[in-house]
Formats: sequence, C-alpha cells, structure tokens
Amino acid sequence: MKLRSYPRMPAQQARGILPSTHDPNVRHLYPYRVGFQKVDDGRVIHWDNQTRLGKSEHPYCLLQISLAGRGYFQDGRRRQNLPARTGFLVPIPSETSYGLAPGQDWEWIWVGFGGDFAFQLVREINRRGGYRFKFPEGSEVLERVCRLYDQSVMDTLPSNIEVSLELHRILLDIDALAAGYDVEINDAVTLALQQIDLEFRDAEFDLEALARGVSLSKFHFLRQFKRVTGQTPMLALRMRRLREARDLLATSNLSVKEVAYAVGYTSPIAFSAAFKREFGRSPSERVSGRGRNRG
Repeated sequence: MKLRSYPRMPAQQARGILPSTHDPNVRHLYPYRVGFQKVDDGRVIHWDNQTRLGKSEHPYCLLQISLAGRGYFQDGRRRQNLPARTGFLVPIPSETSYGLAPGQDWEWIWVGFGGDFAFQLVREINRRGGYRFKFPEGSEVLERVCRLYDQSVMDTLPSNIEVSLELHRILLDIDALAAGYDVEINDAVTLALQQIDLEFRDAEFDLEALARGVSLSKFHFLRQFKRVTGQTPMLALRMRRLREARDLLATSNLSVKEVAYAVGYTSPIAFSAAFKREFGRSPSERVSGRGRNRG
C-alpha cells in the first residue's frame, strides 16, 4: 500500500491528530493520533514499550504496520522481523519492544488509540492471536489505516462516530485474521457495538433490537458476538450503561434515580445493585463522595 505524496510534510515523519475524545458516543474506543515514519539513514532505533510513557501521558494502544523495509518486534526473549505487510498490536505500557537493526531501512504507519473498550478488545485479540500479525496482499486493515492517515493529513476526516466505527472494523478484522473468523460477521459485530454506543440510553433497546439492526437471527447473532468479543451483547450493553452512569455521577448533579433513568434502566434498585457489583461501591456512596470532593 502506497501513501499519497504530500509535499508539505516532513520527509521523515508525518502525523495527523484524529477527532477529539470529548464526544460521549466514542469515548470508550477512540483513535486519537495516526502517523507515518520512514528511516533510511542507518540509525539504530529501539523503543521499550514498558518505559516509553511520559509523565503526563496516559496508557494507550498501538497498531503499527510495516510498509517497506524491515524492523523488528520483541516479546520477552523472542525477536521477530517486521517486513512489509506485517505489524503488531499492543497496549502501552507492555513488556514488548520494537525497533530497527543496524543497516536496515524501515517505513511504517501507526495508529494510537484508547478507551475502556479498546483495551478490552486488544487484550482479547492478543490472547487469541498474539501481538504480531501478517496482513495479506490487499488487506482491508492496511487500506483502512492508510486511508485514516490520508484523511487526517488532508483534513477530510468524517465524524467522530464514523472514525470510531472504522477503528472498530480495523480491530475486528485483525481479530478475524488471527482467529480465522468471517469478516462479514466482524462487520456485523462492529455495527452492533456502534448501535450500543448510540442507543444504550433507550430502556427498550435489547438483544432483539441489536440482532435486527445487523440482519441476523437473535441466536446466531448472540453466538457470533460472544465469539468475536468474548462477552455477550447484553453484557456489553450493561457495561456501556454502567460506565456512562459512573461518568454522570462524577460530573453532574443528577440524583441516583435520575442517573438510572438517563442510562436506560427502568428500575433504580436494579441499577444500584448492578453498579455496586461492577464498581464495588453503590451509586449513593458515589454521590456522597462527590459532595465531599466538591466541598
């Protein structure tokens, strides 16, 4: 895959910043930076992913794919080459590293992204397929990452939700590559995850609505969703509601009852029980703590 040529860019590195993370519809899986780099001057490079975070940086996930030349990726004591159309997917920090050996040239593209669901999905992909992947000729993953880069450079990125959806597709296609899943099923799961992000506040939104939205039978959709993501659709929906509730309790003046209704629960009692099971404290305790913190 060849990137377009942009005369205004530095010869060695070009970066584009993707959409803001403040949109509540994408905060749980958001790409925030994409870049391209080429090293052909004989430099030796080594990045340790365990120690590379700066003091003010938050943990994130990194997808990096070789376009030309050859770098290396190291997981523990095992070092693997990264020729063209190979790459890796890791959380940072992690006990991995990568770099460029003496006398080698290397050209690569990368995406940095974050969010609660991002880390969950990357851990699941790593568990199933490891860190390093080989992408076949004409890979949709490579095409999509390069397109994100092109769009960021030309200031033609689509909406935050569409960019988040594209990252969903990229990650699930990598999972499909690692595990041999049907890419069409991954697209259906991607759309379902996006539906959850958009519709979780609706108390009537349920498994049947999700399956109907991706044109699959309820039972087939349930099996495929769990196989791809490692969780049931209703667990994903519940976690989306609870994460939103946690944010509302921390940042708004809403009562526990109001928060429960705002995130799609019809019973404040059921909401409080689910919240305490997940976070170890009841919503009422969070509200009490909020008052003390503001005082």
